[in-house]
Amino acid sequence: MARTRVKLAYITNDATRKATYKKRKKGLVNSPQSVTLKLVLLSTLLHEMHAIEQSNRTVTQESLVRKRIEKVEEQLKRLREKNRRKELTQVMYQNLGGNGNTEGGLE
Repeated sequence: MARTRVKLAYITNDATRKATYKKRKKGLVNSPQSVTLKLVLLSTLLHEMHAIEQSNRTVTQESLVRKRIEKVEEQLKRLREKNRRKELTQVMYQNLGGNGNTEGGLE
């Protein structure tokens, strides 16, 4: 429902003028209070979100050790695979009558 435009003119009736003044004053006072309340709520919400983000980034000793163990296990897995390939290559050279030299040189 749209508001009607207020005509700015002197209100001759004292009771009407005082009532209008009180309504306008109340509207002007409530407006900053609601803005202040919204700002306080927004500030609180942002603070809580920041605290949650901080706690998500916090690394405990246990999680740090767990990540390090996973990394070392992955490195060990890669090294085992590399050694397996070298051993298979060496076995193939020995079976074919080579000397086991995987460097590719002939002696």
